[in-house]
Amino acid sequence: MYKTPTNKEIATLLNSIADSLEIRSVDQCRVRAFRNGARNVEGMDIEVADAVSEGRLDLLPGIGQKLGGVIDEYVRTRSSQELDQAREGIPAGLFEILGVRGIGPKTAGRLLNELEIESLEDLEQSAASGRLRSLPRMGPKKVETILIEIEKLRLRRGLRLLADALDVAIPLLDDIRSDSSVTEASVVGDGRRGVPIVGDMTILAASADPDAVLSRFRGLCRATDVNGGTATGVADDGLIVRLSVCDPAGFARELVLETGSDAHLERLRQVAAGRSIDLDDLSGLPDERAVYAELGLEFIPAELREDRGEVDAAGRNALPALVATGDLSGDLHCHTRWSDGAHSIEQMARAGLEQGHEYLVISDHSVSLTVARGLDAERLGEQGRAIDEANQEIDGLAILRGTEVDILSDGKLDYGDEVLAGLDWVSAAVHSGFRQSSEIMTERVVSAIRNPHVDSIAHPTGRLLNSRDGYEIDMDAVLEAAAETGTALEINAMPDRLDLPEEHARKAISMGIPIVINSDSHSTEHLDYLKYGITASRRAWLSASNVINTRDLDGLRAWREDRRSNSA
Repeated sequence: MYKTPTNKEIATLLNSIADSLEIRSVDQCRVRAFRNGARNVEGMDIEVADAVSEGRLDLLPGIGQKLGGVIDEYVRTRSSQELDQAREGIPAGLFEILGVRGIGPKTAGRLLNELEIESLEDLEQSAASGRLRSLPRMGPKKVETILIEIEKLRLRRGLRLLADALDVAIPLLDDIRSDSSVTEASVVGDGRRGVPIVGDMTILAASADPDAVLSRFRGLCRATDVNGGTATGVADDGLIVRLSVCDPAGFARELVLETGSDAHLERLRQVAAGRSIDLDDLSGLPDERAVYAELGLEFIPAELREDRGEVDAAGRNALPALVATGDLSGDLHCHTRWSDGAHSIEQMARAGLEQGHEYLVISDHSVSLTVARGLDAERLGEQGRAIDEANQEIDGLAILRGTEVDILSDGKLDYGDEVLAGLDWVSAAVHSGFRQSSEIMTERVVSAIRNPHVDSIAHPTGRLLNSRDGYEIDMDAVLEAAAETGTALEINAMPDRLDLPEEHARKAISMGIPIVINSDSHSTEHLDYLKYGITASRRAWLSASNVINTRDLDGLRAWREDRRSNSA
């Protein structure tokens, strides 16, 4: 029996077909069809596999007969003749090359056809020997960058985004919890602390019958090592998962020991030694709060357990009250079908209402981002009227007019001040010119910060976790400008962004810079990504008072009005 594929897995299949076709220089219309199909599938708020089993696939938007047949076969068999045919004759190693930043399918095809490069090792040798420079537009700087990116790819092997790892671990956790002998269970380690990129996941379970739980685990994962009350297994997608089973009386202690970083635990042991306590002997305590209380400390939330001053602060009862998902009143960065989103204004608004939001900002891309079908000023005006109409149809949530306006390579914004002045919220972002010098990039972003019509800077460093480093920029200068103007900086909740990074976010709040936590959602299901932004914010020690969109709608408007009055 095949495991039902998720929408993300189906989208990956369609993108893999598109990659293969592009390597083979097949008609771009076919490539675009599969790319668009992947985007539509990933953005759907229903499970496509369910639509297949219910015979409703032909009713889904953007899924024609051809794509429908490919999806149907994959859902029913977990295989694809279309993918096999597209990949025929392409060396398997070439697909690993696609993981090198800066090399897309077209370039990979040229590497194969013109230089007979078939693997990452071939590419590295050709770059090191200078042979790669025989290709057009492959100068010495480009070749040097490729060598750097190859090394980064090797470092990323075995690592994955926290969200992707949790997608695997949480169903396993739920299954383990369903065992009648299990009294408590939790994800621990990096996963519980919310580390953005992880190599594996660990689950802790309390049970009086460890053998039963370990046996259940072996049925869920391909167990590679079982030793005492622990086991290591490999999930279907290759994620390494560790299970530790303890006696119920020691669960609170083990939860502390299995969650904190090594450095955090070393600090706890020092505190325990000062009180003549052996941390490993604490047993029979009802919960983690009681464990920390035994050490004379206030409870330290899991996200803070990194030895970044939290133990000393807990000893003084000086930890902040961390922001929580329920503190958010709205989302200030969402996309719709008007640009590169998957759903309509009304669909996004109704999904926001289900999230409990009071307001939602529609912030589609501006005109220069043509790949995302950015809006020119005329279309932006049309969208504004559509937002007004949607507000008449939906009660309980205010849909606000916004934009994610591009900060152009020369530092100007994609819309003039007269256009920006008519919007309810303006996010500015860099989407081009990533290779500009630190001086130029810093000047671009600081210029946007100083524009009185810009409310926030979206994904300020431009990083894509486990894929792309941020652009070169002087973050100290950016923070100083934001502190001076009161411009907010975004913590973008997309799992591969989580940008502003936590170290910069913590420094930002120490300087009084306002923060916004946004989903950057491109579909209704992406609105749920705010939970990852909250986790990242908690790791940065943020309280609700540091975050602008914890305010209600009147409070948001008042903050914006005060800031603009002060900058006038």
